[in-house]
Amino acid sequence: MIKEDFRVGSMLKVGAEYKVTPQFAVRLGGAWQNSPVQNHMKYSETGDITEVYPAGTRTVYAIDHHVNYYTVGLGYRFTPSLYLDMACVYRMQEEEVYPFPHLISDGNVLVESIPSTLKTNTIKVALTLGYKF
Repeated sequence: MIKEDFRVGSMLKVGAEYKVTPQFAVRLGGAWQNSPVQNHMKYSETGDITEVYPAGTRTVYAIDHHVNYYTVGLGYRFTPSLYLDMACVYRMQEEEVYPFPHLISDGNVLVESIPSTLKTNTIKVALTLGYKF
């Protein structure tokens, strides 16, 4: 059932902008996002390993954990209609990657899939030249 595998996902965002001059602005922000995947994939309440059926032909599957975002930006208005914005986002995520599902037969674990922890940090920069009309 979906309720057994997933929970409510949420995201919390915080941001601020400071106008250094009427034309120049500095922006800071951050966000936290939790994973909607339940953590029951490891062991059930009885201590048994829960069986997972990945979709498709790939046997690898991952369980996402929370994601953190840190952002900084600059903005400049040349005219009331023409502006230039630059933004930088630093994203940190951790997940558990399983090479294959647990092999279970008649309720007994034949082969346990041991996960690897994957930490991914990325930086994205965007430059926007805009015109309001």
